[in-house]
Amino acid sequence: MIRVRLGKGRSFLMRHHGYMIENELFWRGIKGWEKVSLELWTRLCQRSDTIIDVGANTGVYALLAQALRPGATIIAVEPVERVFLKLEENIGLNGKGVIAIRAAVTESRGEVTLDDTYARENTFCPFR
Repeated sequence: MIRVRLGKGRSFLMRHHGYMIENELFWRGIKGWEKVSLELWTRLCQRSDTIIDVGANTGVYALLAQALRPGATIIAVEPVERVFLKLEENIGLNGKGVIAIRAAVTESRGEVTLDDTYARENTFCPFR
């Protein structure tokens, strides 16, 4: 597990699953991963009451939002089941202040087969 420090006594926890993102966050901190995007995200989160992270992966953006704006409604959407489970684990490490939804985001309703090259089989995911 790693603690990602944000300054001013704020931080969040993540399980290290061996991915590059966790390595960068561990060694370089929050400014070591997608620096420009996370700086913009930080500014937007600080004045938002509802924050939605679409394609949340393991939750860096959603967890950052929770640490910066704990009173906001924060929703993380991730369609890939094996990644969604990691997202849920990371949310749990931080007090469950993020709503996790396993779905794909599109303009249509229905189901889709996701081709996950790292999984042993394809999985179905609902559109919402």
